Amino acid sequence: MHDEEPECEMEEKQKNDIQYIIEKVESYCTLRTKNSEEELEKAVFDLITKYNHHRD
Repeated sequence: MHDEEPECEMEEKQKNDIQYIIEKVESYCTLRTKNSEEELEKAVFDLITKYNHHRD
């Protein structure tokens, strides 16, 4: 039985989570080309909230 590094895996998963959020934000931006900064911030916040809900 060999030792595994869960920390490394965790870090990799976090990167994937961040990548997921970035992709969602980019697709949102593509759909809505005339975003104000405020709208974009709200979109990001909503996405993260929904995504965190999803993971629980």
